[in-house]
Amino acid sequence: MKFNFKKVLTLAASAVMMSSTLGFAAAATYPAPFVEDGTAAGAVIVGANSASSDWAAAIDLSQDLNNQVTSASTTTDAAVTGEAAALFSSGTRLYINDTLDTVTTVLTKSDLPTILADEAFSGNVDATMTQTIVIGKNPTVKFAKQPTSANDPGYGLATSTTTANYIYNSTITFSKAVNLSHADSEGEDITMFGQKFTIAAATTYSDLVVLKEAEKLNLDSEANPSQEVSVGGETYTVELVSASDSAATIKVTDSSGASNSKEIDEAASKKVQGLTIAVQTADETNLKLSSSLIAGAEKLTLTDASSITSGEQDTVIDGTNVEMVGTVDGRTDVITKLTVQISAPDSDHDAIIVGEPQLDPVFGSFKIDFAGLNIEDESTSREEILIVPETDDKMQVTFSEHRGNGPKTITYAKNHTTLDMELIRDDDGRNISVREKELIKYQEYVVVGNENEGYLLKLSTVKNATTGTNNDYVKFTDVFSGDVYSTVWTSDGTGTVSIQGKSYGVTLEGVSTMTSEDFNVTLDYPDSSSAGDLIFFPTIETEKGAKLFFYKPQNGINLTNYDDDAGDLTNNERTTGTANITKIKLPDGDGYTDLTIAAAACTTAGNRKNGNWTLSGAVTKTGFGSDSNSTTLTVGQLRYNLTMGRDCDGSARVNLVSLCLLDADAVGNIKYPAIGIIEEKDDNTEYHAVIVETEPGASGDDGMGVNNVIRTWGNDAQWNAISLYSDSKKTKEGDLYGTIIEIDSSDSDQKEATISYPDSQIYAQVYIAEDAAAITAATATSGGGGKVLVVKDSEVSSVSGSNLIVVGGSCINSVAAKILGSDTPVCGDEFSALTNVAAGQYLIKVVTSPYSDEKIAMLVAGYDAQDTTNAAAKAKEGVATDVDTEQVYPITSA
Repeated sequence: MKFNFKKVLTLAASAVMMSSTLGFAAAATYPAPFVEDGTAAGAVIVGANSASSDWAAAIDLSQDLNNQVTSASTTTDAAVTGEAAALFSSGTRLYINDTLDTVTTVLTKSDLPTILADEAFSGNVDATMTQTIVIGKNPTVKFAKQPTSANDPGYGLATSTTTANYIYNSTITFSKAVNLSHADSEGEDITMFGQKFTIAAATTYSDLVVLKEAEKLNLDSEANPSQEVSVGGETYTVELVSASDSAATIKVTDSSGASNSKEIDEAASKKVQGLTIAVQTADETNLKLSSSLIAGAEKLTLTDASSITSGEQDTVIDGTNVEMVGTVDGRTDVITKLTVQISAPDSDHDAIIVGEPQLDPVFGSFKIDFAGLNIEDESTSREEILIVPETDDKMQVTFSEHRGNGPKTITYAKNHTTLDMELIRDDDGRNISVREKELIKYQEYVVVGNENEGYLLKLSTVKNATTGTNNDYVKFTDVFSGDVYSTVWTSDGTGTVSIQGKSYGVTLEGVSTMTSEDFNVTLDYPDSSSAGDLIFFPTIETEKGAKLFFYKPQNGINLTNYDDDAGDLTNNERTTGTANITKIKLPDGDGYTDLTIAAAACTTAGNRKNGNWTLSGAVTKTGFGSDSNSTTLTVGQLRYNLTMGRDCDGSARVNLVSLCLLDADAVGNIKYPAIGIIEEKDDNTEYHAVIVETEPGASGDDGMGVNNVIRTWGNDAQWNAISLYSDSKKTKEGDLYGTIIEIDSSDSDQKEATISYPDSQIYAQVYIAEDAAAITAATATSGGGGKVLVVKDSEVSSVSGSNLIVVGGSCINSVAAKILGSDTPVCGDEFSALTNVAAGQYLIKVVTSPYSDEKIAMLVAGYDAQDTTNAAAKAKEGVATDVDTEQVYPITSA
């Protein structure tokens, strides 16, 4: 090639100018800035017509970067100001459906040093008071409309109006038997749960009468007729007007100057101008009038085995009950223990919800506070899985998978005619394969792997040449990532395909004269260890860790020669099969549960009906072989019917077997396509599931939709389909893991479902704290995610706002040429002259992205194909990606 030095100099100058336009300081090392803090922030660009080795290098870089992408989660610690005790711990949580005392049963002074401090009482005896709060066994964290039907359903702490089902008991134990009605006890202060009271003279052996925030006064007509007091933050003047031997007339003037007077009997009390006055004694002599009294904010009467009353009208404080323990040496005027039980005051207040703490109604010094859930309804630590009608006759599911790809919408079911509903992805009837070794046709979908190695693939290329395997192709395209996986042939029609590091066996059936749609392809999964193993319903892990599977009834399974379709390739059918099913593998949330199948005494080859099959694993059953004979398989929390001679809809299928998912209560087979979501392991070490059943339909008057959502965690009717107060056309239900299901029936014949799934099992953060305490619950949030895509140079505009890794030389990759300052290909000697890259060498060069002055572009290119492969490998080692970095590596391809 003849050099054009003028052009070379122009290109070099352009490249220098490009590097100098960066508007920020870029200093990072691979995988940054293409992946930052677990978040994808880049793309890999490859020439549309590049060699396969360039594509392989680009895919390798993409996969390596995506391995650095995380669905990062951050937990913000709880913020507590003031005295508070959590009713859960970092090691033991208060999960949904747990009772309030699951983690903590009693609080003492070590938990609440002020509220539950040991107190001294000096009355008829000197005694020490030990105070505790005993947590109730009935309050439960549940999902409901609470506290009233005017609330939308949500998680809250459900309480009871029944005294026996108390929320908590506040208990005082005296070190000695105390007579609170004794003359030496009356007028004495008693501090209960951080609140000071004064014992009034009206106290008897069964009634404890106390005044809250009280002051004791001794008034007389000569030296001290009035006194100023401060109660409850207000100032009052209390004056003795007159007295007799049994009563006193007291005048109270408030801070505004308003006043009132009342006559009050000894050992009684009245409210005077907003202040409670209890007269202890009154006296009249020729010389003077006198009275000893107590002025307080509020009078409380605690009566054994009764509700507590408040004020002069003895207003009942609902949801309270008193228990006094005494009777020492036959005496009934002493007590050794005083307990105040607190329950819900009424049915409109029988729940404690987030943000609405309940103040203790008696002592007023502490509260029970449902500070929040670790993952709230609108948290970024939740994902939404949507199951909605696409048209009258099609359904679709939308979700993001575990690598951060998505959300992606997949058509999963279509009704060709009324009640003829299949698990297919389009109007052309293309199947979604959900079992190993099922026939896969061109453009059909197949689920491979399981859990975090589960992927949804499309058979995107299939061809069988006349001779040899060089021009045979079976390629699968990852529906979520776009990655392409090609089969490597070991012999004609037999090969392997590597999918994210796992090798799958590939069988291609068909002759060269067939069209792409006529070939048969089957996959043998690496998770099945022998030829007779068969995997059903493999799962795909979603963004937050749920395992999603596509379900369709498995009808017509041939236990003997299951791959026999009684046909030949010329009629587009599989050849006569020879394999027996010896093991069925079903996903259980943590791998597979195996069902072993053995034919004990098969008298006629191929006769399944009289085969006397023995099943073991998920179930043990001998003699399974008669038509209509069925058995239930338990797989984790899911249940299946395995039935001989019947399809899942009950129709006859002689000598063949059906495998049918059961609804949560095992009422019947699910006979239409469904979406299954297996939750992660919960606190009971179980893997529960949510099944979204599809309703058949095909017309505008009766279209397809969500029929029902069933849950496996317990009685499916519990917390089921609760109508929203704000929108009667929507219902919600929840489970103990924290999954929330909303069904929208705005279109009554085509319902939609939204599954809100949390990143981890949710738990309630409930505290008992002093009234002044401020509590913010710990919360979990998610970050990270995304996908580093492989994009053709012709489509670079779709990722122009990202940091770019550009793979391949400037002759075949237009973006590479642009990095070098040219809008046309730069090839051969011109490339070498511009980059100093000779045969056996490669270049790693970083500039400001030609598409965004806030991003970088890193060129990874070699003199030839192998050198480009070496360049990509070198980039993965973590070479610097500072702008204006340029390094030619003199390493030969050898």
